[in-house]
Amino acid sequence: MKLNLTTWQRLQLLMLVNSVQGDLRTINKALKLIDLLEMSEDEQEEVGLRSTPTGFTWNDPNKRWDIEVKDRNLAAFLKQRVEAKQDWPAASGREVLDLCEQLGIKLEDDEADE
Repeated sequence: MKLNLTTWQRLQLLMLVNSVQGDLRTINKALKLIDLLEMSEDEQEEVGLRSTPTGFTWNDPNKRWDIEVKDRNLAAFLKQRVEAKQDWPAASGREVLDLCEQLGIKLEDDEADE
């Protein structure tokens, strides 16, 4: 699965996967995804990523990152975690919907339109 993520999407996925709890197999999947999603120092510098007491800030909101999840099981695991998340912010709705589209997640409203 090839993803073209904004910095916000990438950080959201990283935080989502960082919060995973479970058995050893689940943790192993999460660690593999963390390795894919974590930004290197060069990448952090490229967008001016900074940690603040309330979260993160960065300078380039339009920057996109090509991330490839080659393992189908990992891709399915990531998709499952995104679908299960219950507290997506409406203020970032467009980025959430873009992420869902990239992951192949069908939304209930989409199914009703068919």
